[in-house]
Amino acid sequence: TREVDQQARYVEALIAFQAQDDQRATELLENLTEDHPSYAPGWIALGDLYAMQGRSVAARRVLEQGLSQVDRQLARAQARLSAGDAMSIEEYSSIQLDIERLEQQRKIALDLLAGLP
Repeated sequence: TREVDQQARYVEALIAFQAQDDQRATELLENLTEDHPSYAPGWIALGDLYAMQGRSVAARRVLEQGLSQVDRQLARAQARLSAGDAMSIEEYSSIQLDIERLEQQRKIALDLLAGLP
């Protein structure tokens, strides 16, 4: 599925980064964000990597893109909860977990942006 592909490619990039293969990690994350532009963790990781490479302008651009994706997804998830539609406990819990994950991603992106020159 789409989600599995996104996550697998993200993990592959993290593995390359852990192996100190920044060039490969950068390539993998650039391809991931191109193929899956709504996948916020890819943008945030790429921005973090650019920042570590001293590429502040590029880092700011991709972090802002990631933040935009997070904000869009967060608004959608919050709207689903506030719509008042009947839903199962499992669905409610899933949306709450999504909101928590997105709020964490938002904080990471904002912290990274604040650390840029």
